[in-house]
Amino acid sequence: MAYGQYGSSFKCLACDGNTHIDLKYKTCNGKLRTRESQRQFFAECKTCDTSKLSFTTPLDQPYERIGAYTAGMQPLRVGLFLLAMTSSALAATYNMAAPILPDPKLSPGDVLTSDPAIICKSGYTQTVRNVPQSLKNQIYKEYGITSRLPGEYEIDHIISLELGGSNSAKNLFPESFKTQPLNAHIKDTLENKLHALACSGTITMQEAQRAIATNWTTAYVKYVGPLPGGVSPVSSGTASAPAPTAVQQIPAQPPTRASVAPLVDGSCPLSAPVKLSKAGIYHLPAGDSNYGRTHATQCFTDAASAASAGFRGVR
Repeated sequence: MAYGQYGSSFKCLACDGNTHIDLKYKTCNGKLRTRESQRQFFAECKTCDTSKLSFTTPLDQPYERIGAYTAGMQPLRVGLFLLAMTSSALAATYNMAAPILPDPKLSPGDVLTSDPAIICKSGYTQTVRNVPQSLKNQIYKEYGITSRLPGEYEIDHIISLELGGSNSAKNLFPESFKTQPLNAHIKDTLENKLHALACSGTITMQEAQRAIATNWTTAYVKYVGPLPGGVSPVSSGTASAPAPTAVQQIPAQPPTRASVAPLVDGSCPLSAPVKLSKAGIYHLPAGDSNYGRTHATQCFTDAASAASAGFRGVR
């Protein structure tokens, strides 16, 4: 697979031809963006806020990155030899001992809600995602990470937002994109799988939350399949995984922020975008065709806040 100015392509090394990759996400039929991370290629959909590993270039096959065109120049082709040297240099720079599992003493996991009627609604994660940079810096400090390279880490939700996780420090830890073969991208695959299973009723949302908080590498094997590279799940005894009872002891937390008054024109402020109609139905800014025409009587920060106040979403 090759990655260049116009997206990703399967490249034939015999005839030098390219076959452009143009996929649709099966759930929402949204347009995919293919993101490259060395030999791994991820299909990402902004419409439903998902990321899925779609292709990995085998180690025994050449890998090329096709650079952008410039005036009068041919594309820049980075061969296998240069890639190997670059990867070796990065491996010496990136923290390859970054935690795979979170430290249960610092972040045991925390949930905002376990209600599938709220979590499984399209656009839900956009209404609850709120981790300020100051909190991210706090998490890095607590885990002893004093320096990092651009794109090396993300502050990840242990129980992802698409599984009802909260934005509290108890549910956050620094996860590397660069550790191999287990990293943030692999955990993303599990999150998407658990979301699909819980929202279809195959498993309960509480089961999904408990599985990913207890040890996400073990949950991957159970719900997705073998881990990349044939590695075994990380031992929670040596990697400081959350105790199995961590999520069982965490009740669904009520929202801490009350509703706010709408603006004069009936719209809601950006800090509280969820509209409540006169009929007592809340409308989300994403995926709700009636949102624009709804004249708000109250505004909530997220769907969970509106539901906890006794209102329901659109059926």
